[in-house]
Amino acid sequence: NTVCSHLQQAVPSASGHFCTIAPDCLEISCCLKVKLLRWTKQFTASARFDKCRSVVEVSFAGWKKEYDVSKSFEKKVSVDDLFGAGISVKLSLQVTVDSTAIAVLLSGAVCSDKLDRCTSPSVLLQPIFDIAAAECKQSKRFDAAEVIEKLKKLPVTEIQKKLASFDINGTLTSLLSASSRATLDKLRSKIVSLLGKFAEEFPKLVNFCKSGSYTFPVISRQFFHYSVTFPIGPVWLTFFIGSRGGYSTSLGWEACFLSMEGKTRITPWAGLVVYGGARVTIFIFAVELSIHGHIVDTSFPTQLSLNFAKMPLKVGGRMDLVLIPLTVEIWAAVKIEIRICIWGCFTITKTIWTSRLWSYRAPAITRNIFTIGNYDHDFSPPTFSHLSSLDYDFDQERRSVSDEACRVGQVGGMFPKEPKFLLETAAADDESNVKFSYSVGTYFGGNNVKNGVEMGGPKIVSSDSLPSGIPLYFTVSARNTEGLTSESQCSIPTFDTTLPSGRVEQSFDVSANPFHLSAFFVAHDDSKLLDAGRVAVGLGVGSSNVVPWHDFEYTSISKNDDAKDDLQRFASPRLGLLSTKPVGMKMVLGPQYCASFCLSFASHCVSFDYDYDTRECRVQKTIEGPDAELRVLRSFHNFERIGVGHSKWLEYRNLSLEHGKVYAINTRIENVLGYSQRISSKGTLIDFTPPDTAPILNVKYNITTADGCSASIKQKSCNEITPWPNHRIVVDGEGSLAVFNGHVPFEDKLYTRYNNFVSANFRGFYDDEAGIFAYTWAVGRTPLARNVLAYGDPHEHLPDPRHWTNAPLELLHLDDGKYFITVQAINNVDSGGSLVTTVGHSTPLLVDTVPPDVHGVHGLHYNETSGLLTLFYNVSDSGSGVKEVDFGIGKTIHDNDVHHWTRYGHGEHAKLRVLVSIPDGVPAWVRLRAVDNVYLMTTGHADRPILLDHTPPIAGFVHDGKHSGFNLAFTSDSNQFCMNWDKFHDEDSGINSIAYAGVGTRAGRFDVVSRRSVSYHQKSVCFPVKLQHNTKYFATIEVSNGAYKPLSVIAFSDGVVVDITPAEGGRVRDGSNLGSDWTFSYDETAIFSNWDGFSDNESSIVGYEVQSVVSGKRLAVQSVSALAHSHADVSVHVQHGDRIVSIISAINGAGTKTTRSTDGYVIDTTPPELLVIRFAAALEGVPFYQAVSDSVKAVWSYRDPESGIRGYRVGVHEIKFGSSFTVYPTVGDWIDFPKQGKDGEINTYLQGGLRLVNGAQYIVKVMAINNADLSIIHDTEPVTIDTSPPVMRYVVVGTFNPKDEERIDVKKRIIHAGQTSMMAV
Repeated sequence: NTVCSHLQQAVPSASGHFCTIAPDCLEISCCLKVKLLRWTKQFTASARFDKCRSVVEVSFAGWKKEYDVSKSFEKKVSVDDLFGAGISVKLSLQVTVDSTAIAVLLSGAVCSDKLDRCTSPSVLLQPIFDIAAAECKQSKRFDAAEVIEKLKKLPVTEIQKKLASFDINGTLTSLLSASSRATLDKLRSKIVSLLGKFAEEFPKLVNFCKSGSYTFPVISRQFFHYSVTFPIGPVWLTFFIGSRGGYSTSLGWEACFLSMEGKTRITPWAGLVVYGGARVTIFIFAVELSIHGHIVDTSFPTQLSLNFAKMPLKVGGRMDLVLIPLTVEIWAAVKIEIRICIWGCFTITKTIWTSRLWSYRAPAITRNIFTIGNYDHDFSPPTFSHLSSLDYDFDQERRSVSDEACRVGQVGGMFPKEPKFLLETAAADDESNVKFSYSVGTYFGGNNVKNGVEMGGPKIVSSDSLPSGIPLYFTVSARNTEGLTSESQCSIPTFDTTLPSGRVEQSFDVSANPFHLSAFFVAHDDSKLLDAGRVAVGLGVGSSNVVPWHDFEYTSISKNDDAKDDLQRFASPRLGLLSTKPVGMKMVLGPQYCASFCLSFASHCVSFDYDYDTRECRVQKTIEGPDAELRVLRSFHNFERIGVGHSKWLEYRNLSLEHGKVYAINTRIENVLGYSQRISSKGTLIDFTPPDTAPILNVKYNITTADGCSASIKQKSCNEITPWPNHRIVVDGEGSLAVFNGHVPFEDKLYTRYNNFVSANFRGFYDDEAGIFAYTWAVGRTPLARNVLAYGDPHEHLPDPRHWTNAPLELLHLDDGKYFITVQAINNVDSGGSLVTTVGHSTPLLVDTVPPDVHGVHGLHYNETSGLLTLFYNVSDSGSGVKEVDFGIGKTIHDNDVHHWTRYGHGEHAKLRVLVSIPDGVPAWVRLRAVDNVYLMTTGHADRPILLDHTPPIAGFVHDGKHSGFNLAFTSDSNQFCMNWDKFHDEDSGINSIAYAGVGTRAGRFDVVSRRSVSYHQKSVCFPVKLQHNTKYFATIEVSNGAYKPLSVIAFSDGVVVDITPAEGGRVRDGSNLGSDWTFSYDETAIFSNWDGFSDNESSIVGYEVQSVVSGKRLAVQSVSALAHSHADVSVHVQHGDRIVSIISAINGAGTKTTRSTDGYVIDTTPPELLVIRFAAALEGVPFYQAVSDSVKAVWSYRDPESGIRGYRVGVHEIKFGSSFTVYPTVGDWIDFPKQGKDGEINTYLQGGLRLVNGAQYIVKVMAINNADLSIIHDTEPVTIDTSPPVMRYVVVGTFNPKDEERIDVKKRIIHAGQTSMMAV
């Protein structure tokens, strides 16, 4: 801002500083934040320059002093105990004076008296006062005599207004009002007596005019536009310049009915614009600053006028030149530009904000080009003469405009219950006198209110009672002595008998801003209001102790001319209906019909009430105000008409408002009739303190900061943010009663095992001034944190605070650990930013979903005589901790059939001594259950039961080999010996351990492997040892039972022979039959192989393994019985061209393999390819006939590139009746025919000894077979047997064209002229 710019930098830039500057720029007052270590305090500092006394007044934290500023100086001051006892602030004041300004520098340092040390000085205030701009405003001494003389010169009504502007007690006000009323009555009586003597006309006419206009679209042209764009980092900078021009024409017309005048206008216009500017673009956002110069805007207004008030008509015309040399504007805009390229590129531009920052316009140059007209005389005199002047001051909107021979208006200065009106007319008759009378009706020309009332003259002031709130129509009759009558009409829109109405709607009910108040003023009256009213601000309704009474101007509410229907001519509805009597009532189907019904009352439709339930419509002639309250009844809603009444935005800044007090904005308004009304707002409560809480004990953290609108996500209003601290942050301690974990009221939950929700409850938050607007809560891993659950409103879904539970719950997944609840209370401040109290609960809610760990139960000792069982256990819980343990004994690890659960406290030594009775022969499993603080449990047990058993276990089976349950007779592994065992059991105490295991050349001997320890959990074991070929070895094992005193049993294996040599011999082939060996095959569904000749003298052949290889890719190995000699692998589907190899492994009894591979075969799925097939006669040029009937001869050629042609099969067939029948061979359909030559060469087949029928058709069928046994059959083309010669019927010589003429001689011979050819048939 340029206002008081020399004071804008009076304080250093820092968070929390706030200053106000006086309007005369001679005083500045600041609220400063001063920080010492972890303490921060606020102090006020101010400086004021008094030019009249040439002094500077400086203050800081209660210290204030004035200094003479005739010359520069420097002072030192100490202000004690600002941060506590022994801590002071050392101030340094330096004032520099020159001819133009006074510079004040106030700095300070915080000092400790005990340590005798100070911090570094900091600048507190550094204003500069402009001496040249300062004014000396001397206060004038009050002179009572002078005031009395001024009051004597004022009119009585003005004195009454002056008296009303002061807050005077009711008795004195009544006395003054009575005195002024008596004085006014006297004056009015004299005025009324003088009115009948005045015959002058009113000075002005009120004309009724209708007008319209139309502007043709502007035709513009862009002369040039240049721009340049270049990047600066991520920013694109564009400079542009251009020029454009345009021209247009506007038409206008106007018709005035009382003056009987018509006008029409045509205005051509042209102009030139030059512009330039710069644009900065970041991503899709662009900021643009441009200057536009309008050069020589020129127009030629041309007007033609016509006056038709009387004959002859008056016609005139004129043309003017209007030239504006220069108009300069600076515009700023913010836009979003998105460039899209699909088939082509285009840019979408959206303007977010635009504003004209500055403008200048040179004075317009106006010249008249010509003026023409005619002025003919009118000789027909009127009966009534026009009134030309006003000699009484009344509302000019309340007189007639329909006929200037009659004028009526309401007289001002009256009391609303004693209204008067002035009626005036002017008529003359050259031959006789004229008498006047008037009638009043509610319609034009009517007399249903007054009829034929004598006037006594052309002008009267009457106090006759007339209805209020509706239009009144007056008819004045002028009668001469002959009884001839002429009439003239006039009207007033209403006869006002009510005070002005309206309301002052404060912007906010509760505010936290100490400097700002505002309200919206709305007023309405039947009569015209004065252009200005009076307004003041004070503590309560009607007071002015904050801002004294002063004038303010209001404006008329603009009409909604763009409304598409009648309802859009009214503002948004408000709940309730007015307490006044309606001017009309009707039952309608909706508010839109109620709006139409209201508009039918013309200017008396100010608002309407509509009940959505009963459909009742009430038309009101007023709005909410002192005389019309808005009351809630059923579903009534009030709609105020747009464009009726006056409004004003009232705003006050730089106030000094106090906490806990209610401030009202009070207004006084008056209409042209002198009716006045006082309208006040309901008041704004000032609140500076955050909400209070229930008792918080052992506080761990407590601070109040100025967080503004960021104090909470739930702000009721973020306008006019208070600079003062508005956010109290507290971390409670043990014993606090504000915030609790869990949803049980007032119970602080410490542990929970439910990790799918988090809950809290709170109480005791209150705000005596504003009340509570909302609560938010959050959850974090540390106090005041919100990293688990962000702040949210737990009551957002509830429409009424009465339904608030103050027990929020949120569904979410929680990991195990500690969680801290934080609750915020936001008060109901409407302005300045909400005041917030945040309470962080220091007691965590621990989520524990992991049951405790039971690491073991050990050290069991049972005394069979006393029954005392002693045990030790090891349990832990990393979450909520172990609270208790349960002890039990069961027959299994899953029951407590021997001893039911008994609960014991968890001790430090983790030891239990319990008296129990354990029966013989029953396994007694000692069980322990750990219980943590969320009652999650984990059960553990001892490693072995306590069992009293006197019988050994029953021996099972010992097998040779490492695979459990399988017994080997042979083994090929000479480097280790493996054994496995099963089915060892003990009906009473079960198997508990394996004492030892060993290997020997006889059962029970350990000459190969000595006794070795083996784990109880093992079912097999292998010992590294060197074994001899073709030698038998035995395994020995000793197993113990699980008795309290264990017994054991020894068992042996049946032995295993070592065979380290593989199987011998073996032949393998491709093919499905034993002995067959394929080279090619067409079968795609399986792979075939066969073998023989495998043998093993030691351990025999026990099985085979077959693996297929398809084009180099090995398939899965398949096991085959030892009795099989062939195999078909149907698990794979091969393809044409694949090469198949089979790998066969023979396995002996010791598991050794002997492997052989076949030579392979190829898959050929395509039959032979035909190259040519036909009869031999076709080769001799006779393709379809044969002259021989005892033989056929055919040739063909085939090829097969994959497997080759193996041979052919041939047959001779006769075609008869569309089917073929075998002619040769006589038995069967085919004979074999060996391949002649290589693939692709011609094979010739000659079959003799046939008896072929003359005229019959024959074919030869050929079947070609390849080496993969695939065949294909083809036929020769049919040949017909024809052994007889042709028969000659006739010979004709001559022309073949019938049009050609034949010449015949006398002997009937054709004469032929050609020598080289002849045509015959």
